[in-house]
Amino acid sequence: MLVDADAFPVQLQPVGGLTVSHHPLAQMVAAGTRLTAQRQLIWDLLHQSCEHLTAEEIRGRLAGRLPGLNLPTVYRTLVFLRHAGLVRELHLGDGPMRYEAPEDDERLPHLVCRGCGRIEHLETSELGAALEAAASARGYADQEIDVVVYATCAACAQHDLRAASNE
Repeated sequence: MLVDADAFPVQLQPVGGLTVSHHPLAQMVAAGTRLTAQRQLIWDLLHQSCEHLTAEEIRGRLAGRLPGLNLPTVYRTLVFLRHAGLVRELHLGDGPMRYEAPEDDERLPHLVCRGCGRIEHLETSELGAALEAAASARGYADQEIDVVVYATCAACAQHDLRAASNE
């Protein structure tokens, strides 16, 4: 299946007579990797979404655009994109694996609401640096820091408070 190039605009820049893209998928293609419709659509969905999607949610959202897309293909594509460094897996509690396509290499901590399951990034680079330094000080190398904070969001806390006062 061919992918509509206009649906995925890529910023091209002339560099010494060559046209170079800084789009991660274009760099992958330039390195000789085949770009399938599944790879492009899944990465684009994750990259443009502010959500942390499961494989099932990804398949559901792309089913209309890519008829015949099945769950095993989604999982294989996610594994490929993860190994290429374009997608991250998130282990958030007992639920299904979730995926994101971050803007950069920084691994941001996640806040997860115990009530509604809402997931947010915690914007702090100091925490990651402190944890990496602590691991290095103990002789650990090649750290991959994942921090997940489980708490109750303001909306759920307020709902719980109202429910408790009505009892």
